[in-house]
Amino acid sequence: MQGFFSAVFYLAGASGLAFVLWKKLKEDYQEDLIFYLTIILVGTLLLVSKIFGTYLPDFSFLGIVVSLIFITLYSFKKLGFKFFESIDALSMGGLWFLFFLGADWLLKTRAFAPAAVLNILVISLSLLSYKFFLSRYRRFSWYPSGKIGFPGLASLAIFFLLHSAVAFYSWPVLSFPWIVNIGATVILFLALAAILYLRSGRAGAERIILKWQKK
Repeated sequence: MQGFFSAVFYLAGASGLAFVLWKKLKEDYQEDLIFYLTIILVGTLLLVSKIFGTYLPDFSFLGIVVSLIFITLYSFKKLGFKFFESIDALSMGGLWFLFFLGADWLLKTRAFAPAAVLNILVISLSLLSYKFFLSRYRRFSWYPSGKIGFPGLASLAIFFLLHSAVAFYSWPVLSFPWIVNIGATVILFLALAAILYLRSGRAGAERIILKWQKK
């Protein structure tokens, strides 16, 4: 019975990811390209989550995230998707996929383990932040450029920041997986924050870009 419910949650996550990609990308890209991208991402996520969940459970989250990053960059390049035009769809779809995986984990734990509950809360807050940024980011005075991709990048940054905080306080013992997971999520948060700053159009960001281009 537990396997059946896991399959249902995986299917729901894959369906959510597929629907979001189709809905947000259909006006800019051909449907067959969106279909190929969806198959690649869903197949990779299902395969990686199963492998890491079975053999390296302590690294499941990191394995899924890193695999998604690499397969996304590869797929975007091969299929002709522009990163900043597509990151909103990918971030929202990916968060929905993680939400259903988190729900599956929550039901597997006894008495709703605090770590599993916090995981769902982090993903939910990240999804809500995406909706908030989507409707307001062009009016932010500290983001004068108004460049696309802000909602997706910002919601992912919040997700990684909150996830690292939860992992820091909820991990039972100081261990190698603890260090790797928290270190990786902090690095991802800082990387996303740096990308947002460089795309902000602020004077300091423009100076950094100009200096980099002169090298």
